[in-house]
Amino acid sequence: DIAFAVYIILTGRYTIGSNPALLAIRQLFFNTIIAFICMLFEYYFKKVPINIPNDTSFWSSVIFISFFTVNVL
Repeated sequence: DIAFAVYIILTGRYTIGSNPALLAIRQLFFNTIIAFICMLFEYYFKKVPINIPNDTSFWSSVIFISFFTVNVL
């Protein structure tokens, strides 16, 4: 919680005058890379299988949230 507050303060301080769209793209890119590395770590070291959900309600929620987020930005 304190780390998140420090993150918000530092982000506001160092990103004044920056393009918010580029910041969002960079953040999504690096979050994707870090999540992929963590997924591979769990797969190889913890032997957790990689499962992709096949539930229609899950994917419709993902599409709805993606569409809503893109339109808000």
